Amino acid sequence: MSQHVGEETFSVALSEIEVPIRIRKTDPMKVAELSRSIEVDGLLQPIGVRKGQAKPYSLVFGGHRLASHQKLARATIEARLLDIRDEEFESAMLAENLYRHPLSAVDAARSLKRWREIHAARFPLTVGKASQSAGLAKGRKTIADRVAKNGDDSLSSPSEPVMEPAPPAAADEPFIRTAAATLNVSERTLDRDDKVARILSHADLDILQGIGVTKTDLRRLADVADDEQRRAAVTLAAAGMKVEVAIVAAGSPANATVEHADAEDSGIKPEAEMDDDEWLEHYCKDALARLSYQVTFRKDAIIWRQTSPHLGKLRKKTKKALARSKSYKPGPFHYRLASLLDVLHPNDWPKCAPCNGTANLGSTSQCSKCHGTGFSVAIGWPK
Repeated sequence: MSQHVGEETFSVALSEIEVPIRIRKTDPMKVAELSRSIEVDGLLQPIGVRKGQAKPYSLVFGGHRLASHQKLARATIEARLLDIRDEEFESAMLAENLYRHPLSAVDAARSLKRWREIHAARFPLTVGKASQSAGLAKGRKTIADRVAKNGDDSLSSPSEPVMEPAPPAAADEPFIRTAAATLNVSERTLDRDDKVARILSHADLDILQGIGVTKTDLRRLADVADDEQRRAAVTLAAAGMKVEVAIVAAGSPANATVEHADAEDSGIKPEAEMDDDEWLEHYCKDALARLSYQVTFRKDAIIWRQTSPHLGKLRKKTKKALARSKSYKPGPFHYRLASLLDVLHPNDWPKCAPCNGTANLGSTSQCSKCHGTGFSVAIGWPK
């Protein structure tokens, strides 16, 4: 097989090509469209393969083209043999997934995290290698660059990349520089995504898988400095709470709902065993300290306590419906329901600014801003 290594193409039997486990599967619609194109115009770009284990060759890129040939019952396909190692191959798959395929925010973070782990293992940070790595970076043409140039829209998944150079001394800079160039994004943009890959653990990403979190949600979680608060926020988000609300809840006294192991030692009752007055004094003490007039606040806070578990379940069940509605022009019911589901913990409800939490303006006039309550209900991410 060595005679085929390089830019030359050769004909290989489909039965001799193994397809490794992919992050993403082929798209049947793309396969059907590409099959029609190949039938009329032939194969415009060869697939990429490397030496295989179970079979003579293993697919590197061109999964849709290979599937199209199988659909057309072709016996052979044109290929280019690539000389890459296992870790280069995995990096290639991950980078191609990020470069060309519409991954979910969690899948993209997982791919970037794994890519940087491979990079760190291949090129441990060593001082004094900056000039050498710069030279290597200029001299190497990545497989991903070639794929991008060829305009391959039929890649089955991650494929190609990243002959990363040995990194310079500055921590994180080498991977960001290499990945940014491969993905054709700015280093500043990639740095924000790389923070997500560095901070969130594989366990965090597993928990967040499939609940519809966005890239912005992941960035917000990565910005949480306290590890315990971040883990609690991840758990609350997985239970159906919006991420920005979960972060606030995880950092507030209400997060004691996720019982701390030392609660009994400190003499604090578990939240479920507290009566309403005890709960208010313990979990809403900051809000109570802000308010001179507390009657209405205490009533509303107790209603929040009683209904919060049900709102959590409703939030989880309506998440998809609200997301679909948001893609169009949302109506008044959407806003009312979304506002209800996004109400923050009562301890985060602010006092009314005009009356300073007294519920009155002057000695007798009721505050028209808060209608005599002394506070307002906080919704979503607090300012």
